[in-house]
This record gives sequence, structure tokens and C-alpha cells, in this order.
Amino acid sequence: MGLDQSQGCGDSIVELKKTGTPQRRIVLPDDLRSMPSCFSCFIVVPEIWTGCSDSVELCLWQINNLKQPPKRISLPGTSGVTCMIRVKSKIWVGCRGWSRVGGLCDGQLKSLVLVVDLDSLTVTKELLAHSDSIQTLCSAEDRYVLSGSARRDGKIAIWQVD
Repeated sequence: MGLDQSQGCGDSIVELKKTGTPQRRIVLPDDLRSMPSCFSCFIVVPEIWTGCSDSVELCLWQINNLKQPPKRISLPGTSGVTCMIRVKSKIWVGCRGWSRVGGLCDGQLKSLVLVVDLDSLTVTKELLAHSDSIQTLCSAEDRYVLSGSARRDGKIAIWQVD
């Protein structure tokens, strides 16, 4: 069964029938509901991959069994997920974090693009992207990924896909 249409609702993702009536709902895991978390992005590949703006992990939900707890992928050095895109057999994840000097946070916002392998579900690359949060990721012919940052940095970075 495929998704007819989905919409984000902060603490849940709702699958809608073509008529617009709700069919299924994915809610934040219990440990994230206790924090002021909300879904910031999701993609379907064929699992539902979700990211939260203040969580250091991705959650993967089996589309045919949403009651099953999600698989989790840890995102080192981050403080939240802003966006995701699939390119070939990888998920590119725009993340927010704080730079560290000598193990201490120096208060400087940084952003990373993490590349996650679909087969092993591991982070295979960490790319230092911008000095502001990543607002969007897009693919150009599956050969490049472009990341666009917020206005303080105001730049676009171009990454070559392996």
C-alpha cells in the first residue's frame, strides 16, 4: 500500500486518503514526546525516514507496520535535522549543530551534511556545510547535491555525488 498523500502535523505525520480523510498516523516516539520535539522533515524510500529539529537521530518506520518501534540512526555532532533528500543509494541529511573547541561548545552555529548509506544505515560522510542552518537540499541529475543555508550565511554549496 502506498501513501496517497501525507502532511506533517508537528508531533505526527498523517497519511490521507485521496478524499482527504485521515488513514494512518505516525506519532513521535515516547522519548521525544517528552521534549518540545516536532518532525522537521520526512521522506519515503520505501520506509518512512523522519527527522526532528531537536533530535540527534533519524527514525525509520516500516510503512506496513507503523505500530512497530522505529529503527534509529545516530547523527554524531548534531543537535537537530532540518532537511533530507535521497540521491541514488544514499540519504543526504541537513543537520544543525554547534562548533566545539577543546571539547567545549563555543556557541558558533555550524551545519553539517551527513550522508547515510541505505544498505548499512550508517553515516558514511560528514561534510561541513555552512555557518548557518541548512534550509534545503536538492539534487542535480543525481550527480550533485546543492545545500542552501539561512540568511546569515546566505550561500549555496555544491557537493559531488560519488
